[in-house]
Amino acid sequence: MGMGWWALLLGVVGAAFNLVAAVWLVMGSNPESERYTDDGELYPGRQVSRVVPNLVRDQRKIAALVVIGSTLLLAAAGLAFASN
Repeated sequence: MGMGWWALLLGVVGAAFNLVAAVWLVMGSNPESERYTDDGELYPGRQVSRVVPNLVRDQRKIAALVVIGSTLLLAAAGLAFASN
């Protein structure tokens, strides 16, 4: 396999990572989910909301997919340029 085929393979895999992240962001992140809404109750001795940490954790996973996909696309572009 030449470098052009590796570039094509990396480009397709990188685009797939970005597609999964985009679909997850649009379809999977429901802001009205139980994870992102407070019940409004203050419990004795525990007044900690889990809404923001849950939202940040979920957004980090999506951002990681975008970073991985974009890195693969940049590597594919570099290989395509080098194979020319």
